[in-house]
Amino acid sequence: ASSYAADTDKIKMVKAAEADAEAKRLSGVGLAEQRKAAILGLQSSVRNFSDNVDNVSDKDVMALLMMNTYFDAIKDIACTGHNSTIFMPNTTPNSAESTQGMMVALAGNRR
Repeated sequence: ASSYAADTDKIKMVKAAEADAEAKRLSGVGLAEQRKAAILGLQSSVRNFSDNVDNVSDKDVMALLMMNTYFDAIKDIACTGHNSTIFMPNTTPNSAESTQGMMVALAGNRR
Protein backbone atom coordinates (compact mmCIF):
# COMPACT_ATOMS: atom_id res chain seq x y z
CA ALA A 1 0.00 0.00 0.00
CA SER A 2 2.84 2.37 0.83
CA SER A 3 4.48 1.55 -2.53
CA TYR A 4 1.23 2.42 -4.30
CA ALA A 5 1.01 5.72 -2.38
CA ALA A 6 4.64 6.56 -3.26
CA ASP A 7 3.99 5.84 -6.95
CA THR A 8 0.87 8.01 -6.84
CA ASP A 9 2.83 10.86 -5.22
CA LYS A 10 5.56 10.50 -7.84
CA ILE A 11 3.03 10.66 -10.70
CA LYS A 12 1.41 13.74 -9.16
CA MET A 13 4.79 15.47 -8.84
CA VAL A 14 5.75 14.65 -12.43
CA LYS A 15 2.40 15.85 -13.78
CA ALA A 16 2.65 19.07 -11.73
CA ALA A 17 6.17 19.69 -13.06
CA GLU A 18 5.03 19.05 -16.64
CA ALA A 19 2.08 21.41 -16.20
CA ASP A 20 4.37 24.09 -14.75
CA ALA A 21 6.83 23.71 -17.64
CA GLU A 22 4.01 24.00 -20.19
CA ALA A 23 2.59 27.07 -18.44
CA LYS A 24 6.01 28.73 -18.53
CA ARG A 25 6.44 27.85 -22.21
CA LEU A 26 3.06 29.34 -23.07
CA SER A 27 3.85 32.42 -21.01
CA GLY A 28 7.04 32.89 -23.03
CA VAL A 29 5.14 32.49 -26.29
CA GLY A 30 2.61 35.07 -25.14
CA LEU A 31 5.32 37.50 -24.10
CA ALA A 32 7.10 37.09 -27.44
CA GLU A 33 3.86 37.80 -29.33
CA GLN A 34 3.19 40.83 -27.13
CA ARG A 35 6.65 42.24 -27.84
CA LYS A 36 6.26 41.54 -31.56
CA ALA A 37 2.96 43.46 -31.60
CA ALA A 38 4.53 46.35 -29.70
CA ILE A 39 7.42 46.57 -32.17
CA LEU A 40 5.07 46.50 -35.16
CA GLY A 41 3.01 49.24 -33.54
CA LEU A 42 6.10 51.34 -32.89
CA GLN A 43 7.25 50.93 -36.49
CA SER A 44 3.88 52.09 -37.71
CA SER A 45 3.79 55.04 -35.29
CA VAL A 46 7.30 56.21 -36.20
CA ARG A 47 6.60 55.93 -39.92
CA ASN A 48 3.22 57.68 -39.63
CA PHE A 49 4.54 60.50 -37.46
CA SER A 50 7.64 61.18 -39.57
CA ASP A 51 5.59 61.04 -42.80
CA ASN A 52 3.02 63.53 -41.52
CA VAL A 53 5.17 66.00 -39.57
CA ASP A 54 7.74 68.09 -41.45
CA ASN A 55 11.37 68.27 -40.35
CA VAL A 56 11.10 65.31 -37.95
CA SER A 57 13.43 62.36 -38.32
CA ASP A 58 12.81 58.80 -37.21
CA LYS A 59 15.39 59.41 -34.47
CA ASP A 60 13.39 62.41 -33.20
CA VAL A 61 10.23 60.31 -33.09
CA MET A 62 12.05 57.55 -31.20
CA ALA A 63 13.32 60.11 -28.68
CA LEU A 64 9.74 61.32 -28.20
CA LEU A 65 8.51 57.76 -27.73
CA MET A 66 11.33 57.06 -25.26
CA MET A 67 10.35 60.08 -23.18
CA ASN A 68 6.73 58.96 -23.27
CA THR A 69 7.78 55.50 -22.10
CA TYR A 70 9.96 57.08 -19.41
CA PHE A 71 7.05 59.09 -18.02
CA ASP A 72 4.72 56.07 -18.19
CA ALA A 73 7.25 54.01 -16.22
CA ILE A 74 7.66 56.73 -13.58
CA LYS A 75 3.87 56.98 -13.26
CA ASP A 76 3.52 53.20 -12.91
CA ILE A 77 6.27 53.08 -10.28
CA ALA A 78 4.62 55.88 -8.33
CA CYS A 79 1.18 54.26 -8.49
CA THR A 80 2.17 50.82 -7.19
CA GLY A 81 3.10 52.05 -3.73
CA HIS A 82 5.52 49.14 -3.28
CA ASN A 83 8.66 51.17 -3.95
CA SER A 84 10.52 53.19 -1.38
CA THR A 85 13.50 54.41 -3.42
CA ILE A 86 14.00 55.33 -7.05
CA PHE A 87 17.44 56.18 -8.39
CA MET A 88 17.25 58.72 -11.19
CA PRO A 89 19.97 60.04 -13.50
CA ASN A 90 21.22 63.50 -12.62
CA THR A 91 19.78 65.06 -15.77
CA THR A 92 16.46 66.61 -16.61
CA PRO A 93 13.98 64.31 -18.37
CA ASN A 94 13.92 66.68 -21.36
CA SER A 95 17.63 66.54 -22.01
CA ALA A 96 19.05 64.75 -25.00
CA GLU A 97 21.59 63.14 -22.66
CA SER A 98 18.86 61.39 -20.69
CA THR A 99 17.20 60.12 -23.85
CA GLN A 100 20.54 59.01 -25.27
CA GLY A 101 21.29 57.16 -22.02
CA MET A 102 18.00 55.28 -22.20
CA MET A 103 18.59 54.36 -25.84
CA VAL A 104 22.10 53.09 -25.04
CA ALA A 105 20.72 51.04 -22.15
CA LEU A 106 18.06 49.52 -24.38
CA ALA A 107 20.63 48.73 -27.07
CA GLY A 108 22.76 46.99 -24.42
CA ASN A 109 19.80 44.81 -23.42
CA ARG A 110 19.47 43.52 -26.99
CA ARG A 111 22.88 41.83 -26.90
